[in-house]
Amino acid sequence: MNKSSEWIFYGILGTLSFGVFGFSVKFSTMEPYVSNFLMQLLSLAVSLFIYLAFLRKETIKFSKSGSIAGIFATTGTLILLYTVSINKLIVTYPFAAMAGLVFLLASLFYYKLKFRPRQIQVLLLGLAVSIFGLFLAVAGSAGGLVLLLSNIGGSFSFVSFGLGIMLFWGLCSFFWFKAIVKEKVNISSFLISMTASATVASFVGMLLLSSGLNLAVDSTLSFILIAGIFMGIGLYFISNGFKFSEPQSKAQSLILAILANGEIIPITILALLFLNEYSLEAIIGVASTIIGITLINYSESV
Repeated sequence: MNKSSEWIFYGILGTLSFGVFGFSVKFSTMEPYVSNFLMQLLSLAVSLFIYLAFLRKETIKFSKSGSIAGIFATTGTLILLYTVSINKLIVTYPFAAMAGLVFLLASLFYYKLKFRPRQIQVLLLGLAVSIFGLFLAVAGSAGGLVLLLSNIGGSFSFVSFGLGIMLFWGLCSFFWFKAIVKEKVNISSFLISMTASATVASFVGMLLLSSGLNLAVDSTLSFILIAGIFMGIGLYFISNGFKFSEPQSKAQSLILAILANGEIIPITILALLFLNEYSLEAIIGVASTIIGITLINYSESV
């Protein structure tokens, strides 16, 4: 494989893994906060397995940025689970698709990135198209734009929850990028730091938010196991994407941040293939996201 394309190869594998994770969760009937803790625990186990099986030469060190990324990721997820419990997911989840915008703004503010005029125009156009695509794909998969708009009309205050998810997931991507690309933290140290902090945060969230903590295991546990394993695999692949990206490339890191939160793309395809769930909006959204990512990548050469 051409080394210059390794970053996007790993990024796509990461998105596909997160897609299997998200698709598997759809079949679970377990208490959400409990299942989230189990999945985080499994992702930690996968990270430890990857280290023991493949990365033993790496020295494990605590990564502050990795731990912060894990806490932000879990906080966003806990907000998402809360909106599920009050039947407002359709109002909040589409806004979470805009996490790439938070990543770009955080990078601009923290690293004071500079762009050529033409480059920033193409990059922002690509980002806008990608965000629109992800938003449309999520809305389509959750019932359609009409249903989304009708729910927003009566629940506008819940949009703030969606913006909160967007903020926390975007900051997670930023600290992910910061740890691996800027601080040169090795994959093992990042994964273990991130998943350990995420596991602790999800455990605290489970204790605080779960109503009448129900630890009963039902027949859908296997889907949670699959989801947790693929979550850990996805984290590994996206981390490698950041590792093999060009440190000075603004487009590659932004694309990986979008892919890290773009599980709706493979979920849409899997739902169409296996559940016969057809949504024109979701399909248009997926196509728009791919076009947007292509434009962002093109911005490097203008």
